[in-house]
Amino acid sequence: MSRGVRPERYRSLQQVAEQLRCPVDCTTDNEPASSGPDIYLLFRHSDPDVLPAVIIQLEGLGFSLYVDQMPHRESTEVRVSSEQTITMRSNLATMRYMLVVTDHCSLIKPNDYWLVGLFDGIHSGSVAVWWIPSDCDSTPRQLLDPLLGNYLQIQA
Repeated sequence: MSRGVRPERYRSLQQVAEQLRCPVDCTTDNEPASSGPDIYLLFRHSDPDVLPAVIIQLEGLGFSLYVDQMPHRESTEVRVSSEQTITMRSNLATMRYMLVVTDHCSLIKPNDYWLVGLFDGIHSGSVAVWWIPSDCDSTPRQLLDPLLGNYLQIQA
């Protein structure tokens, strides 16, 4: 998918799974076969009890996962050294897809946006956001989050 084209706005998890089901031998010469987990799961949901269900669902579809469930960071600054960037770029290059799981109550920090942008720079068009509803405030943050709104949106 070219950078200038906005991705299809909404898909089901099953549709995204089908898109990811490319056998190792169908990679292009420029894209080496993945040696790490299939999906980088950036979990930023206000309800930690949602995580096991998400993992079961994704693993049930046949995907291996790397789960990033960092506690909420207090800092709003992005502080990443060049060495950290090189290491992250190398690690992220081994994965095929990034899935951000969030809700309208969770605060996505600048470091998270940086990480999503870095992944998108490595694997253009391979980021999706899964907004899973929660019992907190009913204001739909996805409508107010222009950065995450640029990526494929998975219907809950």
